[in-house]
Amino acid sequence: MTGVFQPVRPADPLWAPMPQAVEPLPPVNDGDPFVAVAVTDPAGLAAAGRSGLPVTHSWRYRFDHHRVDSSTIEPVAAAVGAARRTQWLPGATVQTSLDTQLVRFGEQLTSVRNLLAVVQAGLLASLLGLILLAARVAVRNRRAELTLLRSRGASLTTIGRHTLTEAALLQPAAVTAGALLALLAPGRDGGTWWALPLIAAVTTAAVPAFAMAGQGHAAVVTGRSDLTRARPSARRLTVEVTVLLVAVLGLVLLRRRGLATGGGVDGYLAAVPVLLAVAVALLTLRALPWPLRLLDRVAARARGALLFLGVARAGRGAPVTTAPLAVLVVAVSTGVFGAVVTDTVGRARDTAADLSVPADAWLTGYAFTPDTGDRLAELPGIRAVAPVRIDSNRPLHSGTGAQARALGTARVMVVDAPAFARVAAASGVDVDVPEALRAAVRGDGPVPAVVSRSVAEAVGDTAAADVQSRLYPFRVAGVADVFPGMDLGTDRFVVLPWQALTEYAHTPVIPNRFLLATDGHDPAAVRSTADDGQRRWQSAVLGTRVDVPEVPAQLLTRRAYRDGLDRTGANDVLTLAFTVGAAGGSALAVLAVGFAVLADSRARARLLSRLRTLGFSEGQGRRLLLYELVPLVGVAALVGAAVGVALPALLGPTLGLSAFTPGVTAGWHLDPLVVGAVLGLVAVGLAVGLGVEILVNRRRRTADALRLGEENP
Repeated sequence: MTGVFQPVRPADPLWAPMPQAVEPLPPVNDGDPFVAVAVTDPAGLAAAGRSGLPVTHSWRYRFDHHRVDSSTIEPVAAAVGAARRTQWLPGATVQTSLDTQLVRFGEQLTSVRNLLAVVQAGLLASLLGLILLAARVAVRNRRAELTLLRSRGASLTTIGRHTLTEAALLQPAAVTAGALLALLAPGRDGGTWWALPLIAAVTTAAVPAFAMAGQGHAAVVTGRSDLTRARPSARRLTVEVTVLLVAVLGLVLLRRRGLATGGGVDGYLAAVPVLLAVAVALLTLRALPWPLRLLDRVAARARGALLFLGVARAGRGAPVTTAPLAVLVVAVSTGVFGAVVTDTVGRARDTAADLSVPADAWLTGYAFTPDTGDRLAELPGIRAVAPVRIDSNRPLHSGTGAQARALGTARVMVVDAPAFARVAAASGVDVDVPEALRAAVRGDGPVPAVVSRSVAEAVGDTAAADVQSRLYPFRVAGVADVFPGMDLGTDRFVVLPWQALTEYAHTPVIPNRFLLATDGHDPAAVRSTADDGQRRWQSAVLGTRVDVPEVPAQLLTRRAYRDGLDRTGANDVLTLAFTVGAAGGSALAVLAVGFAVLADSRARARLLSRLRTLGFSEGQGRRLLLYELVPLVGVAALVGAAVGVALPALLGPTLGLSAFTPGVTAGWHLDPLVVGAVLGLVAVGLAVGLGVEILVNRRRRTADALRLGEENP
């Protein structure tokens, strides 16, 4: 020994793999050696090797995270994994967890891509439905003009060319403007510019296609378009059955294969939630007339004609007025799906926070004096304290005798169970401290313990755990997958009741953690008191004064841990996806209601004009619209909400939500606020419908409406 050294920058990453070079590790028990790092030169290293000491060489490689993005995660992880498996020199090994971290982050990105694909498919389907509805409404409003052209000898090709010329002036320009606006959004190019010509072509050809289809059969007498057919055509039944079968088949494949494929996300499987929503919407529209007929009979007995007329019109709505409701189902299901998944992830993270930090604060260190807990309890803002000791890889034996068999190792947690329960209750944390631990008292026999399933299978009914080099016998009083305060994902653990262990004055159980129930505490004062307890313990062990504790005390609050879960990995992308999904679905749902009103505005104007000649007021006309919309919009919104709630349960692990909930299985949860949001969406939709009705018919006079056609209401 020729001297001593002191690191100039102890916090430099260079010392990360050698923490004992910054602060030596003092002995835990009497007779244990110190653990420290010595610095030497090549000659000294050679001399150490000649003296028989084990000599190894190691190289540490820094990782430049600025050069990695989502497109390079997979090849970098594969390269690191290959390097870890390669033996570069005889007897050499590569140790790293970088590939594991990259793979975990890649799993989160895969889950985000899957969820984004589902949300995007729902929004795109709703947008496409609205575009087709707009084209259909435009053709419906120009039906008299197109019929006149047809009657004067215009062919279907001429009508298509006529409407195509008009659409070609506007639709490509609108698509181009939308693409330019998309350039303002942050993020990398998604590589979907190839779809712009396709979108422009579809939107441009929609009006000509509907115009030609509507004039394919020229009738001498115009029928009533506000009535549905008593028996749907074979073509329509074939389409509906095909959609239903494709949706069911897609659901089966989705649950078997998942969304992700070797080349990315399968487009068909990503559209399965949309297909399910469309299938349910078709079934709903098929079954809706039956309950409306019953409601019609009840309305016929009510006083006045408003309720009867509104329910009657709702029950015999034409396809152009019921089609927006199918879009409404898809839009609402997309928004509710996003809300349910967001709530599911949030609740799972709440559970993870409660299990990881089962109190207001979690104080950790190397070792504290037994009286540190009492001193912490005297600090302002500290309401309750529970001492805890956790040791990793402690031996388990079949008994305490010399002939006891080794049963492997486990993570051993010693906790004052009654104090733990008081701290958890005072902190408002919903965790369960088993009664067997809380009721345990000191005695001669084995103490009750809660163990993991793997430990229970290994030890049977009784065993002994090593705590501070002393074996404590225990009996299995409970088996659990997780325990509050134990690291999530721990496979082998044993939890012992501190108050039931036999302690000796010269070898008490030394706490290395404390659970704190706080109310406006001072973090600096808590850490200072804890470090003072550590210094006093180290001074007593070393027999000399210690100014700096071996491991400075760390204070982690449950709120900080929970907030940290929201800032990990691809969480921002996940939040953005479901925010856009919920907001976009709600906006498109409201637009669908507006289209439902706009589609039948002319026929409704004629009806109101005739009713006004019978003495109906404008207010009664608005009430009639509400009576007509409430059954349709209400049913569509509730069905869409039911589909959105059921989708997470139907898709199951396909969504990969567990990648965002560390150590906690993500089930599915429904926030009551979602139900309130759906009801609020119905109210907003009805308000928008009234607004559209007032805007369209505000300048239309009764005589003008009656001269628009001869169609009966």
